[in-house]
Parts: sequence; C-alpha cells; structure tokens
Amino acid sequence: MVRRDCAVSDAPGRGGRATVDRHGRIARTCLLALVTLGCGAAEAPRPVAASPAAPTSSARPAPASPRLAPLRADERALAAELRAEVHALAAIGERSVRKRWELAEAADRLALALEASGYAVERQGVEHDDVVLLNLTVLVPPSAPGARWLVVGAHYDSAEGSPGANDGATGAAALLALARRLRGASPTIGLRLALFAGSRGPLAGTPAMGSLVHARELQGRGERLVGMVALESLGYFDPSASAQRPLPGSPLALPPSGDFVVVAGDTASAELVSTVAGALLGQATLPIERATSDAAARWLERTDAWAFRQVGVPAVAISDGGALRDPHHGGPGDTAERLDYERLARTVAGLQRALLTIAGATPAD
Repeated sequence: MVRRDCAVSDAPGRGGRATVDRHGRIARTCLLALVTLGCGAAEAPRPVAASPAAPTSSARPAPASPRLAPLRADERALAAELRAEVHALAAIGERSVRKRWELAEAADRLALALEASGYAVERQGVEHDDVVLLNLTVLVPPSAPGARWLVVGAHYDSAEGSPGANDGATGAAALLALARRLRGASPTIGLRLALFAGSRGPLAGTPAMGSLVHARELQGRGERLVGMVALESLGYFDPSASAQRPLPGSPLALPPSGDFVVVAGDTASAELVSTVAGALLGQATLPIERATSDAAARWLERTDAWAFRQVGVPAVAISDGGALRDPHHGGPGDTAERLDYERLARTVAGLQRALLTIAGATPAD
C-alpha cells in the first residue's frame, strides 16, 4: 500500500434512444453490422483480424520507482493480460461513430471475451444517424434479491483520429480483467460491469452518449443504484518531477510527479470518492490520490461518471489524469507501446480487491 491523499474541497458540482436489452450471444456478423438503418446498400464489413501477439517489450519501459514493492505473481500475470488486450484493441485503430466497422469489431471482441468467461451479455443499442452502437453489460448478481447495485463502467470507443490505447483501451481492458476475476463472487451489493460506446467524439455529452442512455434506462427501470465507478485512462505514468499538471482552477495540489492514480468526483459524490479511494489505499500497490471539488466536477464533464451524475447517481472516475498528464491523450500518438502495464496491473489488482470490499463480496473460488 502507498498512501497519499488530496484534501477535499467544498461546493457541489454541476450537474438516444435505446433498443430493448438482448441477452446471450449475438452472431459475429450481426455485431459487425452494427445494425445499419434505413434503405440503401450497406457497407461490407471488415474482416475481423486475429488478435496480435503482445510485444515482449515497450518502447517506453516502466521507470523504476523506489516507492513500489516488486510485483506479485498475480500482478505480473495480470500485466501480461492487460498488455495483450490493450494492444489488440488499439490495433483495430480508431473506434468512433465515423469508423463503424472498427467500432463493431471492438464490440464483437469484447462481447465474445465476456461470453468466454461465462457471462450472459446484455446488449443495449444506441441509435445515431444510420448506426446503432452497442453498450455491453454483465452482472455479478447480489446474494439476495432486491439488493442494490454498483455500476462499474468503461468506454471502449476512441476519439476521432486516435487509436485510443490509453483513452479507451486501458479502461476496457481493465473492465474485462475485472469481469474475469469477479465472476462467481457473492456480493451483498450487486455489480453491473458495463462497456460503453459513444463516450468520445460528437456523442459525448449528448442524449446519444452510451453511458447516459444506460444511466437513464436504469433510472427508468427503478434500479437501486448506490453509485457508479468509471474507469477512464489508466495506463500512462511519468514519475518525472513536472509530469502532472493541476486540475484547472483547483485549489487542490496534485503531486507534480505523474506516478499515481486519482479517484475524483464532485462534492455530491464525496462519500463515494472517500469509500473508493479508501478501499484502493488499502489494496493497491501504487500511490492513490483523491480529489473532490468543483474543479474535479468540471474535469469530469462529458465523461461516463458525469453521465450518471445527470440522473442523480453518485459517481467517481478512476484515472491516470488523462490529458493533465498524457501529452498524446485522445490523439494520433495514443499508442499501446508507450504505456506502463505494470502500474496498470497494480491499479486493476487493487481495484478488484477494493470492489470485493465495497460490495461485501465473498471472493470466487
């Protein structure tokens, strides 16, 4: 455990259509089509490429840090798994509404991986122009009926013009790894593990944003939600002395070295920020910061955490700082080989144990 905290500030932050959920497996060709609407000829789908082998080394090796204990065996295995998944998603290329087949290929890959882990995948369609994007959800059900739920989500799409290795693929890879490890747990609070499309590009902050559509559907169904944890970019670390920029307009001073993960939310979500950050502080083997302020709320605007705040659900984001640290965040240089998979694995391993604690879960055998 490496403990570091930011102080908590004061004032509260600001605060599509969906098809019916479908359970079980949808054929690969259906996923690749993304349900092109209207008349006229449809585009021919791109062939799904085989997953590339993960490289054995990174162009930017993880800097050594005297603060960090050696990786445990489970973290080493997790680092290799995350590296392979991030490389595979980034190799697809830009995954945006203007690249429907690439976005469909990513959805297909993730859905099949969840099914291979033993889940029934809920697919929620979100219409935009002549395309239906897919949200994917799996459930770790509560031990008793009528219990509450915690949503853990990540977006798998990318910004336009970007391969989205850090901004998109790291959160999706982390969610997939968590799903594999949480299956079979018996939580008091159920876990909804969700992958969203439409969180970047022209749909972000609009009624067709995938996470906002999902949040509104859960609200309409009367689901009892205790909160939402959004996995944002999680893979870029730079321990140099001036790598981390502060939250704009914030009195909170984040450490200047970019070697930590931050748990952030608006002041209305302060209790959830404290709960998640506290659980991570007890479990993760890298530094954890927390930020609860108006500036944090502004930083999180149009993110998946923001989407759930629009329906009154407490929500936090876990992030490496995104554009406040990563010079290639959301751009064409957001490639997989420059990321730090060891620190990403430390984050995900700690988050797995933290979620078990928060949900009051009995670990899977």
